[in-house]
Amino acid sequence: MESTKFSLLFFYVIFLAILPTLKANIGHFDHVWHRRMKEAREAAKKAYKPNPMKVTAEFNAQVTRYIKYLYILISFLFFSACNR
Repeated sequence: MESTKFSLLFFYVIFLAILPTLKANIGHFDHVWHRRMKEAREAAKKAYKPNPMKVTAEFNAQVTRYIKYLYILISFLFFSACNR
């Protein structure tokens, strides 16, 4: 008997939680999502690079520059700490 009451209560809670989503009127927001889809496609077209080797070379150059910068910074901090 207790499990039946619990099951019935559980069903009513789930039903009442789902009911507002059925009447969400998502159609009113359809134009917003359509505009966002167009913006996303345009951004993807602008970001697309047809030459993957060039993209990889640019990425590697930036990583190399950053590693050199870190090396110089760390060595400066280490040597300045040793000379104190």
